[in-house]
Amino acid sequence: GTWLEVQLMPPEARQGRGISLGLIRAGNEGGPALRRPGALDVTTDEGCWLGSSLIEEVSKAIRDKTRSVADAKKRGSRAARYGRWWLVLDDEVMIAPSTILGADERSEVEEAIRSTNRDGAWSKVVLVSRFQPAGDLREAPDPETLREQPKWFWPVWEAAEHAPLPPSP
Repeated sequence: GTWLEVQLMPPEARQGRGISLGLIRAGNEGGPALRRPGALDVTTDEGCWLGSSLIEEVSKAIRDKTRSVADAKKRGSRAARYGRWWLVLDDEVMIAPSTILGADERSEVEEAIRSTNRDGAWSKVVLVSRFQPAGDLREAPDPETLREQPKWFWPVWEAAEHAPLPPSP
């Protein structure tokens, strides 16, 4: 179908990429308009609570990746040589712009991830955005400029015995 992206925020009120609504032409038979990994289906009277959705997606990724690393270590691969592991997740898990989550929601996400990582498999769990540039931009940059800019990141979990990451730019 035909894809149309509509910016919902006026230029003077945008933070980062603003809020865009993606529209796709549906056929007469209806049904889900968009099916791709990492995309949320939003239909009439439905949506998602970002904090709880982020907790669910990141927790699932932690469990899946922890299992993969444990299996690799059992097979005697080079993974067995390392004692510290960072899990860096990008927007395929879920786009979570830093300006959308409030301090309480961020704390809830961090606590849930700490609980999911209670066995200490990961020294750090970090969310990195390929789509959200660092800093407060009023206009979304073109894709080529975005590719070269520093990216926003959020260290959701950091083990106390390791040096913390600096603040995201």
